[in-house]
Amino acid sequence: MMLENSSCRQGETVKANTRKIAKNEKRIAELDKMFSSLYEDKENGIITVERFKQISAGFEREQSALTAENETLQAEADAFKEDSQKTDRFISLVRKYTRFEELTTTILNEFIEKVVVHEAVWSEANEENRRMGTRTQGVDIYLKYIGNYTAPDTRTAEEIEAERVDGEKLEARRKRQREYARKKAAKKVATALETAISEAASDIPKTAA
Repeated sequence: MMLENSSCRQGETVKANTRKIAKNEKRIAELDKMFSSLYEDKENGIITVERFKQISAGFEREQSALTAENETLQAEADAFKEDSQKTDRFISLVRKYTRFEELTTTILNEFIEKVVVHEAVWSEANEENRRMGTRTQGVDIYLKYIGNYTAPDTRTAEEIEAERVDGEKLEARRKRQREYARKKAAKKVATALETAISEAASDIPKTAA
């Protein structure tokens, strides 16, 4: 339904652009006639050359602006038409599998153009430890005819808040665990260092007083 509504809106935009282009072209043709009439007035001495240059310059500026606008509108209309055609093809593909019972490899291949897996990111990574904190990894799914697709978030506000709280609790627990492991490792190193110093000291012969 969402894609169908988008296709309808694009169709309305194309129609509006087409009407505007036709209106601009009509005005450009009128300016050509006005320029011809103005030129005749100059040649017949009805208006001065300076006045002719002044008015014709205004005509040219308006024509240039209308021509540029038409180029933009046409490019936009062409893009919308192409998108609409792609959307229609995708909708036809969806309708083909409206009642499938199992998502097979064949169906996936018909829908998916490519999958881009991004490099994993760690929330607390640093130069010394590049894998610390929470690991996240983005995945972009490109569907045929419509490109990169992001599924709408259907969670309720309560579900989103609950997941946020759970995530913060999990991150806090992991942080405590990392801190505990760090302190334990530091204590182990300190103990080993004390032992080494003590053994080294016992090997040093005592000098007579």
